[in-house]
Amino acid sequence: MQILSKIAIFYKKIDRFSHLLVGMPSYDKYVEYMQKFHPNETPQTQREFFKEALEKKYGAGSSKCFDFIFIIIDIIFKLFDISF
Repeated sequence: MQILSKIAIFYKKIDRFSHLLVGMPSYDKYVEYMQKFHPNETPQTQREFFKEALEKKYGAGSSKCFDFIFIIIDIIFKLFDISF
């Protein structure tokens, strides 16, 4: 069991690093922030969070580039069985 916990910790660190590397915020950090500073508010779902982050980064509204990026994120989440 100890090896599984080490793998989980490693995954979280890699996940946060990879998001920072490509300029995407961390959903886990967002949820931690919301629980600490806004405990009465419901945090966004992962889908809403990343959609908003992409809109902020690449501009609001639908574009071919934005749609393509969001489709890729959906595919990655489905491949790794990450729920929204």
